[in-house]
Amino acid sequence: MKKIIALILIILLSFALLACQTEVLPDNGSLQEEYQEEEVEEVEEIEEESKIEKTEDELEEDETTSPKEEVVKEEPAKDLEISNKYIISFSIEGPDSILYQNESYEMEGDSMIALNILTAIADKEDLRIDLMGSGRTAYLKGINDYYEFDYGPLSGWMIQLNGEIPQRSIGVLEINQGDNVRLRYTKELGNDFYD
Repeated sequence: MKKIIALILIILLSFALLACQTEVLPDNGSLQEEYQEEEVEEVEEIEEESKIEKTEDELEEDETTSPKEEVVKEEPAKDLEISNKYIISFSIEGPDSILYQNESYEMEGDSMIALNILTAIADKEDLRIDLMGSGRTAYLKGINDYYEFDYGPLSGWMIQLNGEIPQRSIGVLEINQGDNVRLRYTKELGNDFYD
């Protein structure tokens, strides 16, 4: 019998302990919430302090930065803009007058076909061009009032690229940055260019 009473007492004590623990747990939970709120507040205060320190450091850097350094920072952007411009020298020279001349014509890319440049200039400057064929067979018959054979059987339009007469059609001749292009009217199949 003593054993049964001891067992009942142990069971009752176990229940009593469980009941005490369930009452204490909410208090532990509320304590944990209080600790978490305090930690969050401390973290927010630290973040605010670091923001203030950063802005103070930025102000000090701004005060120590000289105007010369700022100009140096802006220069690469200007150089980049200049490097994106593709410039050539292009002229259209009739038998007795210059129809178009531009020492700094800006191309759309780093290279273009000569005929494309000519048509763009003709559209912009209101020049009349008369063409025959396309691509490798493109032939320039006339610009404004100057046509092939107007000044004899060897007269007509020829192109000079960097001082040389290329052996390619104007419809496929590639022009690159820095090139000097002269579209000239010849009376003697280009021999008059070298007099």
